[in-house]
Amino acid sequence: MTSRASHREAKELLEEHANRLLAAVGASVRTSLVNVEDTYAFACLQLLRYQPEHQVAFAWLCTTAIPGPCASGGPRLASVVWSAAAA
Repeated sequence: MTSRASHREAKELLEEHANRLLAAVGASVRTSLVNVEDTYAFACLQLLRYQPEHQVAFAWLCTTAIPGPCASGGPRLASVVWSAAAA
């Protein structure tokens, strides 16, 4: 499989699962929408890197994305910078 073909397949998988994935991450982890979108972006990159089978792609994306907001353990850097600038 060529890199271009695998990227096209990954794009199709992401388009197919985007709304469900964002909803699943948002429902599983109490965090801001920005953190949910960050973990979605991380899962997208990992999808390109590891290229799981189509049949398990949604479960794989959820497994990859959901721990993300929990692992951050604190405010986003942009929030800290903004708060410091506002003070």
